[in-house]
Amino acid sequence: MAVTMNNKKVLITGATAGIGKITALELARMGAQVVITGRNPQKTEAVAREISRLGGNPAVDFLLGDLSVRADVRRLAN
Repeated sequence: MAVTMNNKKVLITGATAGIGKITALELARMGAQVVITGRNPQKTEAVAREISRLGGNPAVDFLLGDLSVRADVRRLAN
């Protein structure tokens, strides 16, 4: 039985590389609406597009911010 994430929204931090990126990709493949965060606008947008393309899921978006900066965390939360 295949696991599905349809109608689920997930936020993945650290998704521009490594295990975070793979996690975001696999969740996208399972049908989740995926939102990734990153500091670098160009890299974060490129990775979001890549995850969407490879995952066959147009519901991939991104937020920009540095999670080590309290003001960015508050802005992202809003």
